[in-house]
Amino acid sequence: EPLDYWNEQARNYDDNIFSTIDEDSTGIIMLMIEHFGNLEEEGPQGRCIDLGCGAGKYLPKLSKHFRRVAAYDLSPKLVSLAQKELRKHSLKNVDVGVRDLSQ
Repeated sequence: EPLDYWNEQARNYDDNIFSTIDEDSTGIIMLMIEHFGNLEEEGPQGRCIDLGCGAGKYLPKLSKHFRRVAAYDLSPKLVSLAQKELRKHSLKNVDVGVRDLSQ
């Protein structure tokens, strides 16, 4: 079951799961976030959705470049980690929730 797998991974998420945002040696991920998030010169505009947000590693960067961010994951345990990320960075424009995207 995918839910069981991801709930189990939540215990050691940082050790077990490759972080694309941390290993983005070319900077292409941040370039795309900045490009799509700041299409208006006034600063962050629009909305972004992070499907399969995991522990929320992208949320601080997405929050900086988009007016509103919605983030969803199948695993309640990973959503709990993402919510900790929100509190750690005082992210007020991000909503995180549990969703089964196969439904």
